[in-house]
Amino acid sequence: MPLKADKLRCIFCNTAGLDAFAVHTVCGNCGHEYVEFNRTKFLGSFSADDSLGLFEVASKISAITDPEQVRKNRRNAEEKLREEFAAFRISTSEHVNHGVGSAEMAKSSRLREWAAFELLAEDLDFSGKLCLDNGAGLGGDSARLIERGAEVVCLDFNPISVSHGAIIVPEAQWFGGNSTCLPFVDNTFDFTVANAALHHMNDVPAAINEMIRVTKPGGQILLVSDPFMRSVKHPDEKLKSELVIFDKHPMVLNGVNEGIIPFNDYISAIRAEQSPFFLTMRIGKNFKPTYWSNSDQDIALLQASSGNISTKFKVDGGVSDSPLREREEIPTAAFFRVLGNPRETVNFLLPFLPEAEFDCFPFEAQSKFRLMNGWHTVQDYTNDWRSGYNRVRLFFSRESILEIREILVLLTPEAAAVPLSIYCFVNGQPISSTGSSAEHVVNLALDRTDLFGARNVVEIGIDDDKANKGAIWGEYDKKRTISVRVRR
Repeated sequence: MPLKADKLRCIFCNTAGLDAFAVHTVCGNCGHEYVEFNRTKFLGSFSADDSLGLFEVASKISAITDPEQVRKNRRNAEEKLREEFAAFRISTSEHVNHGVGSAEMAKSSRLREWAAFELLAEDLDFSGKLCLDNGAGLGGDSARLIERGAEVVCLDFNPISVSHGAIIVPEAQWFGGNSTCLPFVDNTFDFTVANAALHHMNDVPAAINEMIRVTKPGGQILLVSDPFMRSVKHPDEKLKSELVIFDKHPMVLNGVNEGIIPFNDYISAIRAEQSPFFLTMRIGKNFKPTYWSNSDQDIALLQASSGNISTKFKVDGGVSDSPLREREEIPTAAFFRVLGNPRETVNFLLPFLPEAEFDCFPFEAQSKFRLMNGWHTVQDYTNDWRSGYNRVRLFFSRESILEIREILVLLTPEAAAVPLSIYCFVNGQPISSTGSSAEHVVNLALDRTDLFGARNVVEIGIDDDKANKGAIWGEYDKKRTISVRVRR
């Protein structure tokens, strides 16, 4: 394996020398024990600030049934992408607007990722070099680094992805961990790569600073293919843009934490002396690869633009302080025991969720948390009906849920014509509903008050073979829209 214990650090006290291959990986200084998920070590911790990321973890529960078939499919996809990239470079880059969340959109996004990496890496020699794939997912890009001769260490926040990735790409060394508090000592890697990963991270400048810290002086960082937007003066501007863009994105509505990075956040951790250059694969309506320098003129243009951006720069040797976690707010071992079932996972997370998300229905404002729990942005505040997609979640205190008489659920005329039925779970346990093909009534005031706790989650959704299977790709389908009203 390329990385030894002296390159691994404790994220609670910064002591180097964690033995990640021991049965029990314990810090010799502070005594913190790092646990495993499916035989892969998690060298991080979870906090209440990670709630959006943990909801994404809960939504991604797909199983790897045949690793060799996955590898074969990837090899075939690589060949196809290589052919498409050759055509892409010489074409006029005509673009078709694919449906949000559709397979075609996923394919075009993947081509941009693939092409951006090829363009950034074409003059780099990875042979024998130690490379960190930060936000590795299932290791698709890690395999490409290995093919170029790199010794690869993979890290991802999602322990399910790490455990699957370790099976699919066993040539790499796999760890779970936090992008903003990497479990590696300073100046460890020759290259650090984040491929289509930054926009999933909750603090982009902190993540980039960490990538700089763990990269050797003279080493290079590649930030590949992230969506970005114009610079903003206040975080609310970013949220407003995301709520518009993702309001009809099936994967986001089913729990995937897609984000768009304001350019000022993107560039804030990159210093001029590192001589960065930027590559846009899409900016405005221009879908041609375009290079940008670090000049004031180019930066000003990017500040006012939006699209898809990649960056490459050298690390100049300035190392920031190694960040530390104060404590383990969410018990990692207990969280791992419920992974694999979204309802159980959400139920487990109830004590750690923001207080502002409880007892707030009908919503008078949208949030990213509500969007990821299935709720569309409110269009009409004059009534108490709220619209959601596929499955929605409501969060109540015990006092509030005891006041609820019933929950009404309406299907769209298109859905009622199929017909589809509705399911309801309270704290992971089924509650029956009655009604016609178009309107359903969920009665919480019968005999199930034994289910209620200090904090409660009500999940309502369309009952079909997609229920409880996590987020899946698919174009937005109006037939999967439901309307909900609570009667007290």
